[in-house]
Amino acid sequence: MQMLYDLDIYMRIALVEVKCRLYHRLVEEGKQYPVLCRRLASLNEEFISHKSSSAGFDFTSGKRIEQKLLDYNQDAERFGGYAYEELSEVSPDHRHLAYTMYDKDNDCFKLFVRNLDFGLLCSKPQADRVSNIAWAKDGQALLYVVTDDNKRPFRLYCSMLGSNGEDVLLLEEPRENIYLNIRHTKDFRFLTVNTEAE
Repeated sequence: MQMLYDLDIYMRIALVEVKCRLYHRLVEEGKQYPVLCRRLASLNEEFISHKSSSAGFDFTSGKRIEQKLLDYNQDAERFGGYAYEELSEVSPDHRHLAYTMYDKDNDCFKLFVRNLDFGLLCSKPQADRVSNIAWAKDGQALLYVVTDDNKRPFRLYCSMLGSNGEDVLLLEEPRENIYLNIRHTKDFRFLTVNTEAE
């Protein structure tokens, strides 16, 4: 049996017109951490009508209704039995998930990108001390902000997925009392770089 955990239907994803999907988290019986799942919005009624533990697969049509994307219990094994996700954002084309996990040994959030078609971690970008993420170029580029030793967000990088090149430093804020962040506009057509004074 599965119980619904923290039903997060990410509006930023639902607003994307490409292959509209619904994302949510659930905790499986006997597990400590949730599993991130998705399903096509058009199959939502079929999914919620299932009452058995086999929900997620329609045996009549032979269609898989729900896909498990990320099992945080497995990530907890990589981080010494502890899993805490700070940020997560699915790419506009629904092919990648960028997320940060807390590394308690280094006291920082690490950035990972997972290919959702194959369930594998991408070789890049991987970065430490990440405080902010946002997709650009229809999911071909990931922008992220890293912090300095005092946990002040101060550098903005761009990583092109599939590229072998180094991530590009786009902006560095030298003033100690200024914090950087990035956000999508309400229509998700643009990204803005914002600064805030301490």
